[in-house]
Parts: sequence; structure tokens; C-alpha cells
Amino acid sequence: SKQEGNRSSRADNWAWRLRWLAAVGPGEEGNMRKNVLMILVAGCAALAFATQSWQRYTPGKTGISVELPGKPEPMPLELPADVKKEVSSMENHMLFTGDFFVVVSKVTYSTMHVNLQGAADGAVQRVQQTPGYQGKSFTQKPFKMGSLSAIYIHGEYNVGGDPVVHHQIVVAKEKMLWQVVITYDARRAERAADARRILDSVSISG
Repeated sequence: SKQEGNRSSRADNWAWRLRWLAAVGPGEEGNMRKNVLMILVAGCAALAFATQSWQRYTPGKTGISVELPGKPEPMPLELPADVKKEVSSMENHMLFTGDFFVVVSKVTYSTMHVNLQGAADGAVQRVQQTPGYQGKSFTQKPFKMGSLSAIYIHGEYNVGGDPVVHHQIVVAKEKMLWQVVITYDARRAERAADARRILDSVSISG
């Protein structure tokens, strides 16, 4: 149907947009930032599905507990060789409802300790490098999630003329980096409440 075709087109247009870069510094000091991870979500239209009822999920072994309007699915990624050697383990899970993305991620590095500020800055820079990106500056707000140090990122921008709202939580401890990323079509005002519910529900054990 025409409605299904429009939904598929929106999915194709949105699928390639969600990408982030974790930038960490070697050693505890983190004096030198090194870009070690880039994730590009592509061709995800096939994952679109009807929104389910809200439940609390703890995807895989991420240690992230979060309320979501559907079950997140594993998102396997093949890392470049130079990045893979620095990663001890990585797990990503994604929920995609057609105009609303949520990605839950945990990365454990082999030797380097995570530079939290570098990871947040890298995430913003990667979004700003998206082809067709036009937007204002992002805001970052440090906070504590229990005993863990975290940064909340918010941005609103356009990609290819389509308005996007971006929320991201970046959490770090020693060699571990957790992320919860939410992006949605800014024209869907009702998604703001969904995003807030997700953000308020996040907890991490690690």
C-alpha cells in the first residue's frame, strides 16, 4: 500500500543515519585521544516492526537495564582490523520502529582506559560528519549514574532536509564504555515522551 511504501521509504532514509564514534585515551590519564570505534547502521529497513508494549529489558551481557517499547535485537558489527585488536568485547542491540531508533551498546577495551569526555566529543563529531548534516551545536551535561561517571548529549539537526532529535548517554568505567543512543524524526512530537521515558529508565551494573 501507499502507506507501507512511505513507511519503508522513511526507514531507508533513517537507517543509515545513526552512527557514533567512541574516542578514548590510552592509560588512566587519557592525555591522548584515539578514535577507536565507528558504528554505521545501514540497510535496517527490514528490521522495522510494530511497536510492542513497554517492558524493561537487559539486552545480552551489556549490563544496561532500560524500558523500551519493544525487544531490542542483536546488531552484529564487523570491526576494522586496527580497531578490533583494541577491543576485548563488544555488544550492540537495536530497536527500530520506522522513525525511532534506540541502540544499546557496551564495549570493553583490551588495554586502554576510556576517556569519557573524549568518547562524548567523538560521538558528537561523528554525527556532525554525517553527509547532509546541518545543525546547531550539541549540548553535553556530565552526571552520575550511581557510582559511574556519565555524560548526557542532546542535539537537534537536519540530515538531508529531515529534522532529527538526538539523545545519547555515554558512561565509562576503566576499560568499559556503555552507550544508549536515541534518535527520532523531530516531526513526531509524541516521540519526545518516549525518549524521556527511556532516558529516565536507564541503569547500568558494571
